[in-house]
Amino acid sequence: MSKDLTSVLEITDRYVKFLQVNRQGFIAHCRIQEITQPSDPEIAKVLSSMVTSARLKTINLVALIPRQFVILRHIHLPSHVNEEIEKMATLQIPKQIPYPKEDVVMKYAILKKESSGYTKILAMVVHKEVIERYLKIVKGAKLTLNKLALSSAGLLHWYLYEESKLEKKSVGPIALIHLDSQHSEICFLNGNKLLFARNIQFGAKDLTEEHTPKFLNEIALTFETYTKEAIDEAMTRIVLVGSVREIRLLKERLESQHKIRR
Repeated sequence: MSKDLTSVLEITDRYVKFLQVNRQGFIAHCRIQEITQPSDPEIAKVLSSMVTSARLKTINLVALIPRQFVILRHIHLPSHVNEEIEKMATLQIPKQIPYPKEDVVMKYAILKKESSGYTKILAMVVHKEVIERYLKIVKGAKLTLNKLALSSAGLLHWYLYEESKLEKKSVGPIALIHLDSQHSEICFLNGNKLLFARNIQFGAKDLTEEHTPKFLNEIALTFETYTKEAIDEAMTRIVLVGSVREIRLLKERLESQHKIRR
């Protein structure tokens, strides 16, 4: 039974989040614990305690790297041939980042092969120090890490699962806004593809009279960037993810300008 489960770990500014899902996407276990001392050894102790207290087996452990620790870049490459795209991506991605090639891990996803003969890719770059940090935390918790993934990819898979349960599927790009306590992540999705994502330093704590206008302005600027850079076709929907109270507060401020679906 445990072999059918995937364990997912997320470490935020304030919380360690751990859940397990089965092959059908149902949550078998979920725990969230606040970090009182934000040092990596303490985080490892919290994670270990969460797992051992519930007597969990952590087969297929995936850790999500927060969006703010990953560089995303759109790059156009003059080819439709996958082998050529890979070679060009290897050469072009390092030119888009402020770190030496040997200090980072690079991946990319093909977004679109255009009629012009160019291919649009989404490059994803993470510094090795970030990866090493996660490896140390997991090792300190006496666990084995099987995979690292961008938090945006986790949101994409969650959305695809929720969408699979609906009779009527979404058509066209959507903006998914995930409200965490300290920050938010805006993902642009189309079908099963992540088009782009941005981290915003406003979260549920900022849904106050003083900070909400600034929060809304950051969302508006992100949408404007999506349009100006022609990342994809026009957005068809906005999806809000968070607690019911948080979603309601933000929805009330957004729905006069956008079509919202909770």
